[in-house]
Amino acid sequence: MADKHILYLSYDGLTDPLGSSQVLPYILGLARKGFRYTVVSFEKPDRFSEGEARVRGQLAGTAVRWVPLAYHKNPPVLSTLADVSALNRTVRRIHREDPFLLAHCRSYITSLTGLMLKKKYGVPFLFDMRAFYADERADAGLWKKNHPVFGAVYRYFKRKERAFLQAADHTVVLTHAGAAIMRGGRLTGTPFTGPLSVIPCCADMAHFDAARVSAGETAEKRREAGIPPGAFVLGYSGSVGTWYLLPDMLDFFRVCLRQRADSIFLLLTRDRPEEIWNLARAKDIPEQSIRIRPVTRDEMPAWLSVFDRSVFFILPSFSKQASSPTKQGELMGMGIPVVCNAGVGDTESIVEQSGGGTVVHRFTEDDYRAAAAECLNGAPVDREGIRRYGMDYYGLDHGTEQYRRIYASLLDG
Repeated sequence: MADKHILYLSYDGLTDPLGSSQVLPYILGLARKGFRYTVVSFEKPDRFSEGEARVRGQLAGTAVRWVPLAYHKNPPVLSTLADVSALNRTVRRIHREDPFLLAHCRSYITSLTGLMLKKKYGVPFLFDMRAFYADERADAGLWKKNHPVFGAVYRYFKRKERAFLQAADHTVVLTHAGAAIMRGGRLTGTPFTGPLSVIPCCADMAHFDAARVSAGETAEKRREAGIPPGAFVLGYSGSVGTWYLLPDMLDFFRVCLRQRADSIFLLLTRDRPEEIWNLARAKDIPEQSIRIRPVTRDEMPAWLSVFDRSVFFILPSFSKQASSPTKQGELMGMGIPVVCNAGVGDTESIVEQSGGGTVVHRFTEDDYRAAAAECLNGAPVDREGIRRYGMDYYGLDHGTEQYRRIYASLLDG
């Protein structure tokens, strides 16, 4: 098939951090493998004005056409319905002018359009479900099941979830734990028997590579952050809201501080620092032991190289068994051992199999003391080994090749 035109739909914007790390790299890699794309994404106005030129520069000269639509947040529910309506109109027009052979739909919102395309035009539908969207929103408290509006929204998407899985020509989930839940019937009440692939949130290992960061750069970042020579640095990267348990991570750091007084907690986040400072003060953590830096993706590897260990605690729940933290692949690419909690996707098994850190099974003082002792006084960590495992599991080439095989099975089969 000479012209393999793929429609890729994403409710996340290409100018969002998630779009930059989890959409664009896959698409560009697959375009180099012979696929032509039309990408329709929903862009937030402030990020779009800031990042449009960058994204268009990345796409220049490639076989990728970008059709950005405006994302609307308010009023809740109605704004999403309006966005889906705009998406349906857009893809119908695209299909009339330049027919596509496959609709690759990222998560549930865009899969409403994928389902329409399958029923109306017979276009093969790839349901790239990512996590368990409806249950994730409920577990986060965003869609309370007893709420008259959001309870109805939850039930609507659970019905659509079953319809997506029944109609999809192939389904992608992020974790083996999530796949087991689906196969066992715990997601929809019926065991899922259709074609299913597990593709985690991969990372660009050429970008997240400690070998590209010189010792001088690392030392400069330590000086810039005011970190004394020889101090132990516990690090965190990314947003700190909703799922990430900042109070518990600060509790763990406080235990590290008791065991080693020169410990520093370095948070690389663009979230509001006042909330972090207020929480730290409430837990009697000295301000001089905390550093907060807003960091761009380009700057991230140099700043990550400062970490001795990284911590991320995520609220464990039913839906989070299907979650793949983006930061885990990036940290493994840098060879940085982690401290994380059990009950989130495949995180625990990856850490244990790779020797890439410490798993906390309970958010208790005793577990924190044991994990802190391992970080501060344990055996040396094989950073090269962590990176090798991360390359095999989270490498972008690995994920791109899996998608290529799925496309080939749907287009050529």
